[in-house]
Amino acid sequence: MSSEEVNQIGKIASGLLMYEFDYLSEESRPFELQLISGSLSGRMGELNILLNQSFSFTGDDGNPFPRLQKEESDILELLYLRDYNTKQAQKLLRGVYDVGTSDSIADSPTPWIELSEGDTTIKRSPNSNGSSAANRITMSKDFKSLSQEAREKIEQLVYAYNMYGAEPRQVIADDCCDSCHCAGEENETPKQQNPATPPPSQGSGPSQGSGPIQGSGPAAENAEEEIDDEIVSDI
Repeated sequence: MSSEEVNQIGKIASGLLMYEFDYLSEESRPFELQLISGSLSGRMGELNILLNQSFSFTGDDGNPFPRLQKEESDILELLYLRDYNTKQAQKLLRGVYDVGTSDSIADSPTPWIELSEGDTTIKRSPNSNGSSAANRITMSKDFKSLSQEAREKIEQLVYAYNMYGAEPRQVIADDCCDSCHCAGEENETPKQQNPATPPPSQGSGPSQGSGPIQGSGPAAENAEEEIDDEIVSDI
């Protein structure tokens, strides 16, 4: 299958297989690739819940709609690694006591710890046997720790995505008013402007008959006195 025919989920699964599970043999890679692809597709619903998105599969090609961006693909990969490590931890722990689990050691004879013959004694550490119950329990704890690390990383990325990376699909007037305190003025019809003030009527204002009455004031009184003096002199 050419790279053009591989859908986006298949490409993400191929990246996980190449960089996270590069230790797998060539014979097991095709089977593991199918497991990873199916697991990624099954976690699309959880991705929608975490990121407040609505990714879906609308066709038979296996491509999500809309296409996942780099940030969303990284979170989806971490979801797979979280669950994979949890599954491995459960498998190892259950294999200690459940005979129905693959590679179970429940029915296996207990490995020897100490051999003695005459004056010679040979002791072996309980952890020297890789398939011992003690080793399996230790490895189960290690896988659990890896799962917890992935979980913490997911929480950090989801928080950053929802806080800074998500773009709003639409703007609601009430949310806008709560944030900018515009009281909905931007969504209302522009207010009608006040009518222009009419020009002042004739005769009003400082230049049209306002101010002191004509003929009043000190200058007018002096003129009246001069006129009186002239009348008296004529008499």
